[in-house]
Amino acid sequence: MKTLYAIQAYRGYAAVFVLLHHTNFIMGKYSMDTPLSRFFRFGHAGVEFFFVLSGFILYHTYCNRDKSCDIRSFLTSRFIRIYPLYWAVTLAFLPVWLLRPSFGEPYHREISSIITSLLLIPQEHSPHLIAAWSLTHEVFFYLFFLLIIMHRKAGIVVSGLVFTITVIFNIFSSNHDFPAVFYLSKYNILFLLGIFTGLIIKNIGADKKTEFQNILMYSIFFAGNALFLMIGLLDNSLPVEGRFTWLFGAASAMLIIGSCSHGINSFFEKRKISFFIGTASYSIYLIHIFVIEFLCKRIQSSKLYGPIPNNIIFWLLALSGIISGCFLYVMFEKRIFAWMKNKYMPSSGIKGGNASFIGFQPNNPGETI
Repeated sequence: MKTLYAIQAYRGYAAVFVLLHHTNFIMGKYSMDTPLSRFFRFGHAGVEFFFVLSGFILYHTYCNRDKSCDIRSFLTSRFIRIYPLYWAVTLAFLPVWLLRPSFGEPYHREISSIITSLLLIPQEHSPHLIAAWSLTHEVFFYLFFLLIIMHRKAGIVVSGLVFTITVIFNIFSSNHDFPAVFYLSKYNILFLLGIFTGLIIKNIGADKKTEFQNILMYSIFFAGNALFLMIGLLDNSLPVEGRFTWLFGAASAMLIIGSCSHGINSFFEKRKISFFIGTASYSIYLIHIFVIEFLCKRIQSSKLYGPIPNNIIFWLLALSGIISGCFLYVMFEKRIFAWMKNKYMPSSGIKGGNASFIGFQPNNPGETI
């Protein structure tokens, strides 16, 4: 399997889009928003991209192989990639929730809720790390994907059933209560779409394609970019976000398909900064809200608020979130992942078993995903 440089770069772009979305939200919370920051309101669609990407990477890594996957290796690799960094960040902020009642919600100080959040078990409210709401879906996807690994035909049948029930529920039901809204979430469709995307790419073939196939994949790639942006601008014009989840998913699938073309992938192979941000995207995703919120409070209470235009503050905050995430990746995530992989998966035989969802990246540019 080749290294998917383009997809890694787009993983980074998606993380930055989510960061810009949260920067806009937090600045608005402190009455510091600007027309520029509001432009990135649709940045939440980066998560939609991640869900499609997750399904694709799991299929690409575990189903597009000659020999069957070891279930233990699958579960171990998934655990190593999600929980160590997530636990480290959550526990680092836990004293703040426990010692400052004004910070957070009452459930942040409940032992049962803390344990549930640490295990990423679905609950009515968000996990302690707000951004980790998507990780609860990710863990659910992993357990669901186990069936596909264990029994391919049964997995296909169950996938079709889940797809059908989820579509019917989201179109015709007005029930937004837990647990139905979680287990029949519209995001299930995105994950299944990602698996289907992996199946399409497998049938398209490897690098050697006809000129027509190459032109088609380039067209799909650029059309996916254009569709994603157009839907985003339309989403910005609506009072409530999240109306175009499946359309964002379709655009994301087009981006992924086009990104697997040799020409597009080769182009992004030279974009080292984009590749690195994609590598650090999980750390960026987990830490950026705290960094931006903290800096917003400091700026608003200091003499800097007023003399510095809000547009500049927006970019400074966003840059701070990215740099903090990259620092966390280099100093902790990269090292702890390498140590745990060598200790618990020294001979797994799964190249790229660490690549899925936000920041589940190869250790170096030479390792496949």
